[in-house]
Amino acid sequence: MMDPFEISAKETAELWKKGEIKLLDVRGEDERQLAKIEEVPMIDQELAQKIIAEWPKDTAIVIHCHHGIRSMDAASYFIREGFSNVKSLTGGIDAWSCEVDPSIPRY
Repeated sequence: MMDPFEISAKETAELWKKGEIKLLDVRGEDERQLAKIEEVPMIDQELAQKIIAEWPKDTAIVIHCHHGIRSMDAASYFIREGFSNVKSLTGGIDAWSCEVDPSIPRY
């Protein structure tokens, strides 16, 4: 059974395509050079602080990393900061590559 704070790659892709979620990447630039979803910003400390200060707390956010571990930590962080609609992409960009966009390399 999936954690209530997780979302599948296919569901994320559908919501993102419709503009219903903000998709964010918590991996570092080194990993992003290996594989990335175009137009998805990397969360660094500066962007995280801007999101916390400026985005509505009910913004629908999905966070991804390589396999879904770091993104779960990041989702927990935003939830602790008062955000009510944050999820982690189950399986990370690896699942995205397998289920949504096989042109994105696996590593």
